[in-house]
Amino acid sequence: MDFVVSKVVMSICALLVAGALTEVVGMAISPDPEDDLGDILADLQRTVSTIAAHGGECTVAWEVPALPSGSTVRLCIRGCSATAYAEDAGRTVEVLPELHPWVWDSMPLNWTRVEELDRGTICFEARSGDELALRCQLVLVDDSDELLMFVA
Repeated sequence: MDFVVSKVVMSICALLVAGALTEVVGMAISPDPEDDLGDILADLQRTVSTIAAHGGECTVAWEVPALPSGSTVRLCIRGCSATAYAEDAGRTVEVLPELHPWVWDSMPLNWTRVEELDRGTICFEARSGDELALRCQLVLVDDSDELLMFVA
């Protein structure tokens, strides 16, 4: 009788170990998409920070990548925040300096007008494979040149 009980207990233990290993291997093969989205957004922030640190006018192209699994990423930029969505997951981060999703028409502005233009754009959207133009431009705001960051 002890022999049968020990075999049953060993079988149950083996099933528990197999289940735990399956979960560990499954997580290694298919990592959390939220972590991958966080990495994509961190890369966007690094790029924006690098452009801003340049201190002058410039334009840099940044391509929205897909997840390592191949899933399409949808990116939504609203002023100081960027949100990435994929595989029923989403992640939002603060992006500084603020990204303005409108095109400056070379006319003098004031900060109230800048805020109106920002509010007029609900969300700048892009998907995996889309190339964003991140542009730092000197803009005349309230009679002084301000370096603003634009996304197109």
